[in-house]
Amino acid sequence: MKSKILSVNIGEPKLEEWNGISIKTSMRRSPVPQITVETSRIVGDAFGSPSHGTTDAILYVFGYKSLLEYAAKLGRFHYDYGNLGENVTVEDLDEEQVSVGDVFRIGQVLAQATCPRTPCPKVNILMKNPDAQEQMKR
Repeated sequence: MKSKILSVNIGEPKLEEWNGISIKTSMRRSPVPQITVETSRIVGDAFGSPSHGTTDAILYVFGYKSLLEYAAKLGRFHYDYGNLGENVTVEDLDEEQVSVGDVFRIGQVLAQATCPRTPCPKVNILMKNPDAQEQMKR
């Protein structure tokens, strides 16, 4: 499976607010010219939750077509790279064809799918929609 890299993204924890709820999260990442992936981290990238960013879950890749489909479910027809926490946005990635254990080359990095994507409840706040997490599961 080959897919063009559209964006690489990093982030630091920031305060996000919606409906009177405030959370600190690094889910909203921003595009940068390049990223450096090390065994235990991505240089310049940080996680807002200590349970995230383990050695089995450092690099998050998301397909742009899937991101646009998800945004459309929420009534949005635009998506900014990195806004759902992905470190790498690729042109096309069919999640239904990816299995745990699959290995991918992303630039000079060999990455392995280690677990299915499990949407974080914080996505409701980021997308300012109480159904965002549930819609992301589909």
